[in-house]
Amino acid sequence: MRVNNATRVDIEVDDISDPNFGQSILDVDGVTTWQSAGTGVIWAKGETYIKAHTILGSNYGLWAKGDNDGATDANLWMECDFLKSGPGSAAYWSGGVTANWRTWLKCQEIECVAVEGVSGAVNWLGGGRHYVEAQKITAPGNVFFVQGAGGFDPSVWLNAQKLSGGGSVAQKLLTVASGVLHATVMHFEDNGFAAGAINVTGGELNLTGGLAKILNGPGIIQSGGIARISGLRMDTANTNNVANVPVSVSSAGLTLRNCVLVAPALADSVKGDAARTITNYGSVANKAKNANVTVNVAALIVDGRKKS
Repeated sequence: MRVNNATRVDIEVDDISDPNFGQSILDVDGVTTWQSAGTGVIWAKGETYIKAHTILGSNYGLWAKGDNDGATDANLWMECDFLKSGPGSAAYWSGGVTANWRTWLKCQEIECVAVEGVSGAVNWLGGGRHYVEAQKITAPGNVFFVQGAGGFDPSVWLNAQKLSGGGSVAQKLLTVASGVLHATVMHFEDNGFAAGAINVTGGELNLTGGLAKILNGPGIIQSGGIARISGLRMDTANTNNVANVPVSVSSAGLTLRNCVLVAPALADSVKGDAARTITNYGSVANKAKNANVTVNVAALIVDGRKKS
């Protein structure tokens, strides 16, 4: 389905489905791709209202291009129970040449299902103001990724019960590279990621969290931008990765308030010297005095149990 340069569109259907959904878009030679790898909904221009039970795309589920820079005729409201994609993002924004467009997306589940998928379940590459509400968002690659393009940065509001990921792709559950993200996430679920949970390299993150239990890699990685995180319990006590710190900081701008950090014991022979609660430029000694990190935690827990 494609909406482009329309005055107004109202759609209510049961399913919008690509017949190739669920199959690999790679041919048997591992190189050739289908010409028909499709998108469930492509939206470029026009006031649009879509309500559906299921939206499936063999490539993207929703591709919101936002080509029109008008504040009144470039708005998308979309509601569905299940929004799913192949290797492309389940929800992808690419309006890099626009600033005023807006989208509202409400789903039960947003999912990138293909093993080739590394671009993320939800991915921004442009400006505008966007609102996402979901029970669960999941992908084998980046799960929720916010960044700008073309000189425009997005402002995004997220309300999610769970961000979930797993597999062999070394990506993050939540990444902010530019723009502003205001998020409430009750549960970060790591099913074997190789690189951790929350990654801030630029822009601004304002996060109210619940539980983040990380099985592989560090919890919060701050290397740029601004991050204000409150109410989050970050648990890396059972991770198998040597970089098992709940918080790793290498740039100014991180504030933690009313958070609980659960880490392995420093003397743990399996995890060794990397088993630190907060690292700051690789130095445990600097964690309490370096201006790059502001920490106001309700409790700081070190798990002293030895692994058998």
